[in-house]
Amino acid sequence: MASFSAWASIIMTGTRIIYRRDARSVDVQLANRGNVPYIVQTWFDEGDMNDGPESKRNIPFVVSPASFCIAPNAGQVARISYTRSRALPEDRESIFYFNFQEIPPSNVGAMLPLARIKCWWCCATASNYFFAHPGWETLLPMFFQR
Repeated sequence: MASFSAWASIIMTGTRIIYRRDARSVDVQLANRGNVPYIVQTWFDEGDMNDGPESKRNIPFVVSPASFCIAPNAGQVARISYTRSRALPEDRESIFYFNFQEIPPSNVGAMLPLARIKCWWCCATASNYFFAHPGWETLLPMFFQR
């Protein structure tokens, strides 16, 4: 059995993105933990890992800025906005994937780490049930009990 480890210099705060239906946008914090500046390229897909930033699919989210440079030991906020380019279901949640790839300043090594993070679109039903009530965080443990 083989074991592999991967190291990326660009990391994201959090493990998932939850976009509530009533939100104007969602901010994602990215940080460069490396010693050199990196260009970061961002995009969305619907589950096809072969879709890259050049894909012309009708994804209803946009990231601003789509590409940017992060200096060593610095951070950058990427803002995700729902474009309403297509309607999303109101009776269930939808899932998309937020991708970000770090591009080094030189072509040494030629490895371009890619991160894929789930982005949940919370429909009206989920938003009304959980997020509209104070203390909704206390309800989560009952859904994950065995």
